[in-house]
Amino acid sequence: MKFLLIDDDDVTNYINTRIIKNVCADAQITLALNGLEALKALELNAVEDKPSFDVVFVDISMPEMDGWAFVDEVSSTKYEQQQKAFYVMLTSSVFDDDVAKAKTKPLIKQFYLKPLDPMRVREIIDAATAVTTNN
Repeated sequence: MKFLLIDDDDVTNYINTRIIKNVCADAQITLALNGLEALKALELNAVEDKPSFDVVFVDISMPEMDGWAFVDEVSSTKYEQQQKAFYVMLTSSVFDDDVAKAKTKPLIKQFYLKPLDPMRVREIIDAATAVTTNN
């Protein structure tokens, strides 16, 4: 399974990578420090008729291009194939406005507060597998 972690915090990326690898030993994980790097990763890993990644974890607050701008860009017709991935907003934001905004974005399938935990990763993998099987 292929994962894209979009977060500007190296420690968070390290911890999340370890947790994902503990749950899914054969996970292929790509890191992006902001939305612009994530868009490049989508393009560099493009596969015909499939999204580049199975699961994409998106932080909200990042430099250059934040999570909301990234989600809006991927929601455009240019990235139609990438919309088939399973997008999870993974953030430290505790603002009700962010939760409400995430609910208005069809691309975002789940919204979780950091940190990830193994049980949640297993649930996300199961949900992502169910979604991609139906696409």
